[in-house]
Amino acid sequence: MQCVSRMTPDDSEHMRERYERAEARIESARDRFERARAVDRLYDRSWKNPYAAFRAGEVSEFGLYGREPDTMEAANMYLRAHRLGDTRATWKLILGHPLSSTPEEASGRAWRLFMEAALPERRRCADGLWAYAVDDGFISEAEDRASDSSEVRAMLAEALFRARDPRCAEWARRSAEDGCGASRRILAECLLEDAHSAEDPEDGARIAEEAAPMLEEAAEDDWRARLALAREAFCSRFTEEDDAAALDHLLRAASMPADPEERRAEVLPYLEYYAASLEGMVPETRMLSRSGEAHLPGRSVRTPVPSLDMCAVPEWVLLLRVTRTRQDFVTDIREMRNRSGGYEDGTFAILPPSTEGALPDAPAAFIFKPTGLELELGEEPAVIAAEYEDLDESHLREVFLICVDAVREDVGRLRA
Repeated sequence: MQCVSRMTPDDSEHMRERYERAEARIESARDRFERARAVDRLYDRSWKNPYAAFRAGEVSEFGLYGREPDTMEAANMYLRAHRLGDTRATWKLILGHPLSSTPEEASGRAWRLFMEAALPERRRCADGLWAYAVDDGFISEAEDRASDSSEVRAMLAEALFRARDPRCAEWARRSAEDGCGASRRILAECLLEDAHSAEDPEDGARIAEEAAPMLEEAAEDDWRARLALAREAFCSRFTEEDDAAALDHLLRAASMPADPEERRAEVLPYLEYYAASLEGMVPETRMLSRSGEAHLPGRSVRTPVPSLDMCAVPEWVLLLRVTRTRQDFVTDIREMRNRSGGYEDGTFAILPPSTEGALPDAPAAFIFKPTGLELELGEEPAVIAAEYEDLDESHLREVFLICVDAVREDVGRLRA
């Protein structure tokens, strides 16, 4: 099997910088001749730079920068990028099969490309595996091949876990029996999800007890397992709340080998919470900023929240984590579900999208009860009701912090 390169984070950053300089030369070219020379340099760099190789593939595929579209040249550029470790190129080749002449050849080539990339980049390919399965049934082929390959079993467990597929636990258990540490962590997290959504609290506690030693063992060399321990110490109905332990796990996870961007996205929401506490915004003193004592009447006009990407707001991400809210905005904590399936207590409510009743196809919504703030959670979040003026991202972040504190109190009562 052809070897696929695996870059270190430093190598990757260096390669990206060189590619971006080459791309900048193309964009700043003064005429078509200078641009053609700049594009040629991009192709020259494609031999060793995966970012340049992938971009060269796009240039050839779509006929950018004045070049004629060339499917075979594009396929060769993507193949070069794939060999250099760019999994975007792997999926270009798998989904398009531009180098294959028959369905049988296409299927065989797709699997070989997939496995070549999967060995060094199992987690990233696991994401692609699921995306591909949606259209092509690749998961079924993976299940067939998993019987004879521990690598495929591990990758399949990862893919199904990311997709929240109920088959995940079975494959994670089989892969964990092969000695795969990542699969032990996945199995433990599957068990914890089952524990938190169990109808009988005693069953949940028993399942969580089974998961704990697996998570502890996996945490020795898996930062995601360490993060899972931090989540349990931060807010769990089966573990006593322990901020010191949670912070220790977070800092240890932050020091372990990982993709920097992925780890930052996972760890930052918790660290932001503790940073706010260190700055004096402890639960007892967090207050909403208001404009004087007079409250504005609730607004009914949809007002976009300026420059707000909810997925990039750490406090919102943390709120979704502690409420164990799924992508459909339904919570796994049964005792706190409202009639729509979202999390609700005396402080706030999360309302999943409505597809029936008086408001057909209504988007998901968030309601903060103390002030009447109501957010529409569509692709472009918007305020649809509020009782104070000058609402901005800092106000919203403070609102979400208050809600996180409320959830920790709720879970504490459930634990008691």
